[in-house]
Amino acid sequence: MGEFDLIRRCFSFHAGAAPGVLRSVGDDCAVLEAGPLAVSTDTLVAGVHFPPEAPAEWIAERAVRVCTSDLAAMAAEPLAATLALSLTPEAFEQGWAERFAGGLRPALERAGLRLVGGDTTRGSVSITLTVMGRCEKPVSRDGARPGHRIGVTGALGGARAALVRPDLSRSREHPFNRRYWQPPFRLEFARRLAGRVSAMLDISDGLLADLGHILAASRVGATLDGSKIPMQDNLPASQALEWALTGGDDYELCFTCPPAQMADIEALACELDVPVTWIGDIVAGQGLHVTGFDLASMDIKGFEHFG
Repeated sequence: MGEFDLIRRCFSFHAGAAPGVLRSVGDDCAVLEAGPLAVSTDTLVAGVHFPPEAPAEWIAERAVRVCTSDLAAMAAEPLAATLALSLTPEAFEQGWAERFAGGLRPALERAGLRLVGGDTTRGSVSITLTVMGRCEKPVSRDGARPGHRIGVTGALGGARAALVRPDLSRSREHPFNRRYWQPPFRLEFARRLAGRVSAMLDISDGLLADLGHILAASRVGATLDGSKIPMQDNLPASQALEWALTGGDDYELCFTCPPAQMADIEALACELDVPVTWIGDIVAGQGLHVTGFDLASMDIKGFEHFG
């Protein structure tokens, strides 16, 4: 089977037109019909972003969940995706792409995305997924103001805890492993937060590092209550708060809002069964302080590829 046979066999499942998609797989370009469009690209590299020995289906699902988290961060409605897949000759011959496609399609469809194009090449195993979504009311990082509350969804630290488990590439049964391989979709909740929140992003590199991006863009500071940080159950006591604050790979939402919006957000969270915790406040000035915790004792910059 050659490259084009591979594309026809494994990655043409969304060929043809659909609402918002005029042309799809099979032409030189996809053609989309949409208003304001949010676009985000993520590259996941074997051995850096996922254990290469893990099942390809799991890797595909995680890629979709990780990438669509950026659409959630902007309150966008998922529309389409493109995939650039690099494979070693060994992976190609062993049917890795077919297994990957088996996990990719249901994950895309659960997210509300159609695969409209992409590329396949020979090289080390890597996945580049570009996701696009309609975005009538984009939520950026620069709207936080002194007096606004800071909220997060879900619980933090579980994915970081999974990285030290020896069975990470073999099992998704343990709650920590499940948090790593299947980070939550917060798409509908995020989309309905538009107009209620003042700033928002997804927690990919760690709560402190990512909240720091909001603070820098909005030119404000923040105070967090260390006792209110929502932590994954059963984290090691000696590392629980540190992993929740800095571990990353949570793909939960961190947002700010005026106090007057809190009741509406809590009602929406209840309706959609999304846990929300208020963890602190935006303050004037600069800097980030966590009550009951010494930030000087840890590295809070989060994950950086070239750090």
